[in-house]
Amino acid sequence: MSWEVVGLVYRKKLGSHIRKTVLAYLADKASDDGRGIWVSKGNIAKALECGRSTVIRTVNEFVEEGILVPVGRRPCVNGETVEYDISLGVLGGLDDLGGPVPQRDQSTSGTSPRTDQSRSGTPPVPQRDPYQSRSGTQTSLSTIQEPPSSKKAARATRLSPEWKLPRSWGQWAIDAEGVDELFVRREADRFRDYWIAKDKNAAKTNWEATWRNWIRKAAEERGQRSNPNNSQQRMKSDDKLAIWLDAARNPRNSGMASGSDYDPPEVLLGE
Repeated sequence: MSWEVVGLVYRKKLGSHIRKTVLAYLADKASDDGRGIWVSKGNIAKALECGRSTVIRTVNEFVEEGILVPVGRRPCVNGETVEYDISLGVLGGLDDLGGPVPQRDQSTSGTSPRTDQSRSGTPPVPQRDPYQSRSGTQTSLSTIQEPPSSKKAARATRLSPEWKLPRSWGQWAIDAEGVDELFVRREADRFRDYWIAKDKNAAKTNWEATWRNWIRKAAEERGQRSNPNNSQQRMKSDDKLAIWLDAARNPRNSGMASGSDYDPPEVLLGE
């Protein structure tokens, strides 16, 4: 667990309470450099008492924005789960909230947060805000007095119509996903056409992360199509030959009329 990363998450504007909750939970699983997050979506949903589809959607948003970076896969009870890193650079570039954040416990007992002790040895009495809101809730003075942050969030942009796949992006796809150059070129064309033609939600803050996510999905879909264990397996050549020979002997039963253009299997050609 990393209080540094958790504190950074709480200081940033993330757009919604569910986005902050999910990212704070992941930060709690990370090391101080934001790496080594390995937890299933189902366990996240169970811990946060929300739907698994909500967790999946939120994690995918962070991946497209470059805040989360998938770095590999690890085995788990139900198969395998994705390992993520939090990009501290991208996260640090978001706007600050300016309010108080959780502080790391430095006491010897490990049970109370860090506080300044008075000379008498007793903890100071918390000072109430004299400027109460009309709702009766307390407003933090630090929130009012702190100057606005100079950091700006990364600006989302659309993909340029003149976009060409950088060599390093293509090499990553070949090395990380084990695909060939032809596959990468074809997916690059599809990637460009899709994002140029898309009207809504087509602006991204990190196009390289969007490309990596695109390639992972494309490689996974190709693997499913070529999986030999699929219910609709390819017919073996000897089965094709048997069907053709039977059709040749009984053209009426097979529906193959005499003199048709039905071509025999390649194994018979040239005999």
